[in-house]
Amino acid sequence: MEIIRRDAGSKVVLPDDHYYEFDELRQQCFHVENYCKIFHHFNFTIRLKKPSSSEWTSILYLAEVKEILRRKIYFCCPLEPHENGDCYACKNQGMDDLKHPTIGAFDRGSPDSIPLHVRG
Repeated sequence: MEIIRRDAGSKVVLPDDHYYEFDELRQQCFHVENYCKIFHHFNFTIRLKKPSSSEWTSILYLAEVKEILRRKIYFCCPLEPHENGDCYACKNQGMDDLKHPTIGAFDRGSPDSIPLHVRG
């Protein structure tokens, strides 16, 4: 049974007959590349179950909060169990456990980006 899926437009489709709740914040990474490239990545889990069931299923998500010209932009999507796409921003900060989708409209940073706390 497919619980959560992405439709052709990459929108998340959730079944109407389930209960949902926030489960756990797993990982997070804050990245400042320059004044116009500031974002925060989060991995968190959502628990869901059917009303007729006592079993909960946990699903991992990636969320991004980005600020451009004082305006916040959000991206969020569920991840497949073994999905782990590239993100230079998180990888360059040693955040190897933070999972990303293999495709999607999130910011990956630049391959040569250096975290602010490492810059001289």
